[in-house]
Amino acid sequence: KKLPYLPDLLPTSSGMYSVCVEDLMVRDVKYIFRTMTYQELYKVLKDNKNLHSFPIVDNPDSMVLLGSIQRMHLIQLIDKQIGKETRLQVFAERRREALKQREEEEKRQAEQRERRPSRFQVVP
Repeated sequence: KKLPYLPDLLPTSSGMYSVCVEDLMVRDVKYIFRTMTYQELYKVLKDNKNLHSFPIVDNPDSMVLLGSIQRMHLIQLIDKQIGKETRLQVFAERRREALKQREEEEKRQAEQRERRPSRFQVVP
């Protein structure tokens, strides 16, 4: 009725009073939690393509609802964390570090080869 409040329902006007919440609820709720691995998260997303939103719980044991996240927003966040662009940046950084380390090692080896001549003469 698009009222800004819930209207009073007369006890005899509806048979809906005998319906319990558990009759309407989904029992096998797909959820995500903080310590979930990427593999588990990927499986939830892959197996539930028809879901547009996922509840976020603190852990699977207590199931305390912390909030929810839209599927598209979750996919964007995953892509930002481990997407192709991020992987390329990490690869470039690791490559720079490896090159720097190799240069330092070559410099150390060159210094060892260019030792100063001894002031002492070795006589057989």
